[in-house]
Amino acid sequence: MYRVGLPGWKIAARAGIPMLVRVDVHYDPEVKSYWTTSPDLDGLIVAGNTIDELLHEAKLGIDGLMELAL
Repeated sequence: MYRVGLPGWKIAARAGIPMLVRVDVHYDPEVKSYWTTSPDLDGLIVAGNTIDELLHEAKLGIDGLMELAL
């Protein structure tokens, strides 16, 4: 596996090497919701009411942003 953001990550991704993306998960107690950002992938900001929903949305967001980046 190769991490998004490291030198040559786009070449590795195009070659089919699995990519790792770091995400920071936050919880907002006022609205009882989770949200995430990524230091590796600019533009990734997703939210969900549960961790499972957040993970699902994050995967969709990552897929879309990776497709745009490549």
